[in-house]
Amino acid sequence: MNPKPAVILSLLALDLSSAFAARGGHHALAQRHLEARGGSSALQGLKVIERQGSLTFHGATPEIQGTYHTCVQYPDRVAVDVDAGPVQVHQVLGDFGALECDATFTVCSPAQESVAEELRKTARVANREELDETIPEGVAVEAILQGTTQVGYRYRKDDRIVAEEFSPQTGLLQRRRNGKRERLYGDWRSIGGNGAGGLLLPMRIEDFQDGKRTTTTLLTSATHTASPSEWCSKRFSARPAEVQPQKEAPPQEKSTLRDKAKQAQDLFKQPNYPEAAALARQVFLQEPESRASDKLRILLCRARSTGADVGDPAAAYPAAPKSLPPNAQNSRPRKISGDSPKFTDGTRRAGQEGVVIVSAIIDEDGCLQEIKLQKGVNPFADQDALRALPSWVFVPSFLKGNPVRVHYTMTVNVQLSSP
Repeated sequence: MNPKPAVILSLLALDLSSAFAARGGHHALAQRHLEARGGSSALQGLKVIERQGSLTFHGATPEIQGTYHTCVQYPDRVAVDVDAGPVQVHQVLGDFGALECDATFTVCSPAQESVAEELRKTARVANREELDETIPEGVAVEAILQGTTQVGYRYRKDDRIVAEEFSPQTGLLQRRRNGKRERLYGDWRSIGGNGAGGLLLPMRIEDFQDGKRTTTTLLTSATHTASPSEWCSKRFSARPAEVQPQKEAPPQEKSTLRDKAKQAQDLFKQPNYPEAAALARQVFLQEPESRASDKLRILLCRARSTGADVGDPAAAYPAAPKSLPPNAQNSRPRKISGDSPKFTDGTRRAGQEGVVIVSAIIDEDGCLQEIKLQKGVNPFADQDALRALPSWVFVPSFLKGNPVRVHYTMTVNVQLSSP
């Protein structure tokens, strides 16, 4: 699981259905929608689309609100910037590949492959899915009628029903259902483009799960240009923080460090947690990122999660800042271990998928503390997600070479098709 990407990236693309095939009434509806948006030539001619607006996550108490800013330069550049309190997403696919960054896009690290793949897909197809999606061959398509007028269609895909409904007046997509998920589109406006009258985008998007509204995106501006703006260009040029090569330790010092690491591991097994933790932190200070340090962090955090006395990490690193100053250029924590949630029978019976959002503190050792639910799916899924989180271990954030505790927001995907 990696932080944040799934719930945010779904907002970039219009996620229109795979329903643009040359068959029957549904083909006529899809074609009318395509032409109303500006035509296939307008979609094929897209260069750069930049969107700004507000984002609301419903279901949390209070609701989570914030700003939303994205930029897509087709076919291989995309930047995502979401600032919504506990939900912070700052991702880019640019000159230096896929990165996850701080809020200023100046401190970045390589994104996990799952995030990178979502960014690559978004850069290729966001806002123009109609060009290459089709209804699977041999699928029976049923008309959705308003009186005697066909306004939509539905069909079965795998184990779920996919349905789309269009405005009889404008021909534009209004509603899409995919199993238990539903999306409403409204306030379509022209943002310019190659078509007669320009390319249309929806300025309001509402997402629902099991009939309950989960997110609302309201765009305040959307523009289509031939080249990226200064905001887009700055983010596309974001680069990963340079990794400073560690000084080669003398052979005797290396041997001493290995001995400390081995002794700490033995003490964790006895168990003698206070002495084990003290030795482990000595290793962390000398080699913050190494296999030996990773193993010891996992042992220390596992002991902490059981309530063992491993001491206060804040007191163990006297040179570390107690809090981050404004605009601190600290490194991002890096996850090194953690279990995926095991979904219980209650969660599976509920049959509800979605994203659980949690906040926590990653302390100076790399352990999670003060885990809090920010937005849930249902009580069963929420507990399954929270039960898995104490096993997560990180290389902590560093500021000027010292470990520092940081507040962090994470997401856990509830996907019941997964084991």
